[in-house]
Amino acid sequence: MNRFKVVFLGASLLVLTAVLAFRPAETEPKGIQWMTFEQMQAAQKQKPKKVIIDIYTDWCGWCKKMDKTTFEQPAIAKYVNENFYAVKFDAESKPSITFAGKVYNNPQRYHELAMKLMDGKAGFPTSVYLDETLKPITPPIASYLDAKQFELIINYLNTESYKRVSFDQYSQEFKSLIQQ
Repeated sequence: MNRFKVVFLGASLLVLTAVLAFRPAETEPKGIQWMTFEQMQAAQKQKPKKVIIDIYTDWCGWCKKMDKTTFEQPAIAKYVNENFYAVKFDAESKPSITFAGKVYNNPQRYHELAMKLMDGKAGFPTSVYLDETLKPITPPIASYLDAKQFELIINYLNTESYKRVSFDQYSQEFKSLIQQ
């Protein structure tokens, strides 16, 4: 091998090593890692967690605002991704969904499962919180929630403080990690 080839090969390996050594570290995904009902139920069988279901529609302005402000807030996304399974559910979706052993369809404007989870009252966005056995922990919350409100609720539920203290008492003592 001539000297030029050896130098060229050595320089190429040096550049490749430098590129690999100084590339940015993998970053956490932006926002909440949403699942389908099927993915969530499969994950539940492997490792049970509480579940957050965001019920929305494509035309809902408050739903879009909650996506951009609340769900993409880094502290919220990190906490949800570590402690919950999160399902994003379009209330106007058409496909049948099997949930907790029952098949739900969309015979009308809103999906049967959406209406069941929202206790028969359509309002968007609606947040639904389930325990590890897929039973509701709280009534559905049909309202836009800013990052601090959402953070308070998910901490209250995840720490199971709802079993010991009232929400009002918990909210007075809660220290937010969100800077707004």
